[in-house]
Amino acid sequence: MSVSITDHSGMLSDEIQRHAERRLLFALSRFDSRINNTQIDFTLEKDGQSETEFRCQVTVDLLRATEVTIWEQGKDPVRCISHAAERTGRAVKRSIERAYDLHRNRTIAMNAGAMI
Repeated sequence: MSVSITDHSGMLSDEIQRHAERRLLFALSRFDSRINNTQIDFTLEKDGQSETEFRCQVTVDLLRATEVTIWEQGKDPVRCISHAAERTGRAVKRSIERAYDLHRNRTIAMNAGAMI
């Protein structure tokens, strides 16, 4: 599985980008065979009070399931990516489970219809 990182803010060091990639690979490694590609986008958000926050968007394109997109926002980019990676892992797991359940239920319904 490969992870593409785009830093729209221009504020992230190579070390933070490597951390983001490692963190996401760790969270998604068990789903490696079910993932087409993964994209992380970082932007810098400013509100009216000159507060600066990083926004991290993680998009995972899954095989035979829907695309999963998670957003996380915070002042610390390392904490932001850590939370986003944890949430992405849980969301990917749920999406894969739903796709499996849907397929299983269709198969059971088709087999039951064939027996009638």
